[in-house]
Amino acid sequence: MGSKIPLIFFLLIRVLGASAEEFNINQAKRVNTILNSIAKQRHLRREAVVLKSISFSEDEFNSYLNTIYCPKFIPEVEYFKIELYEENQVEARARIELPEDKYPKIPAFFRSFTLQTSGQIFSRDYRMRYQMDALKINQTGFSPEVLDETFGAFQSGYQVKKSLFDWFHLLPGIKKVTTEYQKITFYY
Repeated sequence: MGSKIPLIFFLLIRVLGASAEEFNINQAKRVNTILNSIAKQRHLRREAVVLKSISFSEDEFNSYLNTIYCPKFIPEVEYFKIELYEENQVEARARIELPEDKYPKIPAFFRSFTLQTSGQIFSRDYRMRYQMDALKINQTGFSPEVLDETFGAFQSGYQVKKSLFDWFHLLPGIKKVTTEYQKITFYY
């Protein structure tokens, strides 16, 4: 896929310490093929009155994120796991390594960390946002607003700074996202 994952998705992750065997490359390839197909035909769907949808299991989507998406677009994420619940509730964990040469302004003590969060996703008109209810970094609870301030402080060189509470573009061709227990559905 041609677009980079928005940082908000980067923060939607939850590290569980699982091994690489947890993820199925065949499931990941299936998800990747379908999402690439949707991205290629997105210009044909803009005029559609009725949305089509495709659903993936939590395992399929986590396999895709860990074996295809993250290595390609956000290699700083060593491990990415989301848990999906009813009414767009999401819990996420991640193990993140930030290399000094790429992130020179980030303090050394914050270059390797785990992130845990829970909240709700909202989506409409090809965009989404994630409203965090709880946030832990290395098992220590933080206010999501504090993380947002920190995120803004490290955005030097940008004319328009992003907030973690902003709306971000979904993957190409995806108009809306919903979740149920252990299932994610993309509307296109």
